[in-house]
Amino acid sequence: MTAIKRIAVVATILALGYAVATPSSQALSGKCTSGISVKDGVRYTCVGKKWQVSPLRGTVVALAAASLMDVAPALERGFTRIYPQSDLIFSFGGSGTLAQQAINGVPADLFLSAGPAPMKLAADKNALAGSSKDFASNSLVIAVLRENPAHIASIADLSRATIAICAAEVPCGALTQSVAKAAKITLKPATYELSVKAVETKVLLGEVDAGLIYRTDVLSNARLTAIEIPEAGSLKTVYSIAPLPSSATNKATRDAFIFFLLSPKGQLILSQYGFAKP
Repeated sequence: MTAIKRIAVVATILALGYAVATPSSQALSGKCTSGISVKDGVRYTCVGKKWQVSPLRGTVVALAAASLMDVAPALERGFTRIYPQSDLIFSFGGSGTLAQQAINGVPADLFLSAGPAPMKLAADKNALAGSSKDFASNSLVIAVLRENPAHIASIADLSRATIAICAAEVPCGALTQSVAKAAKITLKPATYELSVKAVETKVLLGEVDAGLIYRTDVLSNARLTAIEIPEAGSLKTVYSIAPLPSSATNKATRDAFIFFLLSPKGQLILSQYGFAKP
């Protein structure tokens, strides 16, 4: 990515602070008598025959795929601008590991998975408190240091390079195998990692010449450059979110974050960090 493009991306991300500003306490038009309503990802409560932003409280813990690490702070800021008395904590890891945590009953309110398999596993084990919803997608690129010392220009060049990829049992690894098959090449990595962030770290430390990681991870790191993979264009990892069993006080805040993530406000933040529609 060129310096000009990076500046444009940063400027757009900073502008998000205005795009997700706290809505007016009476932004929902029309009189009411009771109940709640959701509009544009914001939950409203009828108070004194007027719609007001619900005063949600509580700490929501989200088990989130490691590739969401860079966008998570922006999502948290956007959500807490609307609900300033709430708190959102992310616990990151490989989606397969997080699914097992959900199954084992780790205290958490949400599961954000990269790829369908971990979410299906959690659902099959009755670990979810509701159905999952797709909210974003991501694609693979070859990540190299900006200096690109191995002069990698295409996926074919990986045959002469030292590379790191995700293990097959995690979503980024499954996608890597699909891309390699589509490109009709055999990858011979020096190391298999359990998360996309672990692959990124190997590249950043110079331990490998290149790594196959998500586009969003390269976009968020100025030390990296992305080498496009034509065969990856039609292949992607889809992200989904599902509620986990929560305390009574947390359910409303938990569900409000799902609404927010799927709303135009949440989708805008995701798109500016490089995520595509599911």
